[in-house]
Amino acid sequence: MIEINSKQLCEFCFNKVNDGNECGCGFSANPSDCLQVGAILNGRYLVGRCIRENRITKEYLCFDSQTDSTVIVKEFFPKVFVTRVGTENVTLLRDSHLDSYNTSMQKFIELMQIPQRLTNSDCFINVIGAFYENSTAYFVMENHSLMSVEDYVRAYGRMSDKVVAASLDAAIKGLSAMSEASVYNGNIKAGNTFITNDRIVFDGFEPNEDDFASLTGETMMFNRTSYYMSASDFGKRGRDISSDIFSTGAVMYTMLTARFPSSPFECEAQFDISALESSTSDTELLRIIKKMCRINCEGYKSVSELSADASGLFKKHGLYGASVPHPSAKKISDNRLKIIIAVCALIVIIATVAVLAITKGHSNDSQSEIAESITIYTEEKL
Repeated sequence: MIEINSKQLCEFCFNKVNDGNECGCGFSANPSDCLQVGAILNGRYLVGRCIRENRITKEYLCFDSQTDSTVIVKEFFPKVFVTRVGTENVTLLRDSHLDSYNTSMQKFIELMQIPQRLTNSDCFINVIGAFYENSTAYFVMENHSLMSVEDYVRAYGRMSDKVVAASLDAAIKGLSAMSEASVYNGNIKAGNTFITNDRIVFDGFEPNEDDFASLTGETMMFNRTSYYMSASDFGKRGRDISSDIFSTGAVMYTMLTARFPSSPFECEAQFDISALESSTSDTELLRIIKKMCRINCEGYKSVSELSADASGLFKKHGLYGASVPHPSAKKISDNRLKIIIAVCALIVIIATVAVLAITKGHSNDSQSEIAESITIYTEEKL
């Protein structure tokens, strides 16, 4: 239990405790390689429990002392490059990983700027700030209690045709915004797609592990994240929005069947077609999901093609244009957005200098070359 602004709060979830100073949330200490409960970030964010983590990032529930509110802070923590032992700073596993770590952090920052720029869509997690600390990058996101598609189907089973159709309607709006901005997510999967009453919300703006293959010198890296990719997209450089269309279709497959895709290298065996066909009587919805997943047919090459094809489905369900903005999807002003994007870009410069402190024996010439290259990258983005 902690006291903040005269309120008695749980130190893990920041909900009010009962008269016995207990919360009942059942959470305990964070794992050893996470930031520990009670740590302070950026002079204002009190760290609570780690709510999600994968091999690329960690997400913490934090209390913002300046706004007196709870937020989510995402930490860049690629386990292939770094670790944390008895300290808040990340530590490189090998000195030789420095350049690769900087490169991957650039990619992370670039991807996390995408939902900040696309303020005309409510299909993305709302990113409200960024900073550099502990030799890594952090992004602050609006708190939400949404359940991921993966967690939902594990707990409750498949979703109805109506919910999937409404989610597809919302997803197309988000994909359209990305297509118009000439960007792609590249990491859409059931674990970072969240479900609301009226739509799905994408997170996943972070590198995939296969993006690190060229940086680590390994042939390919593979885990369950990649199951939402097609075989042709896996390890492919220059992926585009058609890759996100496939991944979104794979999420829709999970929503309809409560099953998860198999390895993309199993080709058509990646999806259980009989389970998909028996999961719905809506032949139009089934046809669209199959084409999104490239099952026995060529996939959609553009969002406009998908949108046009799905118009009849939406009309039938009375959905087209009917998605209602969720209270957690508030817009940020243009001026605030510009400030956030500028801060994110500056993180790259700061990170370049600061991250060098976690490595010993790196030459001054090498440090200068890295700083110069990232400065050029930042100027181009601004």
